[in-house]
Amino acid sequence: MSPRDLALRWFHEVWNERNPDAIREMLAPDAIGHTEGGEMVGPEAFIELFHRPFLTAFPDVEVKVNAVIESGAEVAVRWTARCTHTGDAFGIGATGRKLTFNGVSWFTVQDDLFVEGWDHWNFSGFMQALSSGTGTASILVENAPDSEPSNVA
Repeated sequence: MSPRDLALRWFHEVWNERNPDAIREMLAPDAIGHTEGGEMVGPEAFIELFHRPFLTAFPDVEVKVNAVIESGAEVAVRWTARCTHTGDAFGIGATGRKLTFNGVSWFTVQDDLFVEGWDHWNFSGFMQALSSGTGTASILVENAPDSEPSNVA
């Protein structure tokens, strides 16, 4: 499988189908993930520290892949996520806010598995948007369903 195909499968199965087994199938046992929140090693760490908590808080998340660039064993993906905060998120109780945010993920693939990845999106701004209800240029926030976006700079 090409790095591009593996990346497309990742966003579809891991996020849009919410399948933790796909994580175990696509990440090498010692895969390293670099995020704003720190590093994670291996599929179980990713599931426990990020995937499960994120889906608990945002069970309706949908990720759209906007662009993919592949070069050898590396692939970069530009994406947009939309979700509603209906569960506890990283210490913040459900707010009902709808959020839209963009990011870039860069992966290195070896033997049809991700061995290293870098995730770049405004996690700090995302958490601020959850706690305050206001967004930044990269986080679009709606305070309630069917409302207009609030305070997008």
